[in-house]
Amino acid sequence: MNQIPNHLIRCLAPVAVLLLATASRVQANPEVPGAPQKQPIALVGATIHPISGPVLENGTLLFDEGRIVGIGKGIPIPAGSQVINVKGKHIYPALFDSMTNTGLVEVKAVRASV
Repeated sequence: MNQIPNHLIRCLAPVAVLLLATASRVQANPEVPGAPQKQPIALVGATIHPISGPVLENGTLLFDEGRIVGIGKGIPIPAGSQVINVKGKHIYPALFDSMTNTGLVEVKAVRASV
């Protein structure tokens, strides 16, 4: 069986370390935004947990142009909207800010957040 010469190992070791270090950065890229919303979307039949009000059973969440425009029961759904039945699902609108890295970065920095 052939052995790799020591001088070759010493030359390739830094390259291997560099490749391993950059591989983790490649996997941690931020999300790419989706295409702009073309029509209003109504999520109907969900249990909605709004931040500033009581839980809504069998509620509707309506959003348009990437923003929430209505939450409630029996809210009017504009003509041409895409209606998605989410009965049995739970929705937590505006609970999490999608444009932050909270919960992703500090985990390694603070032992208590693991």
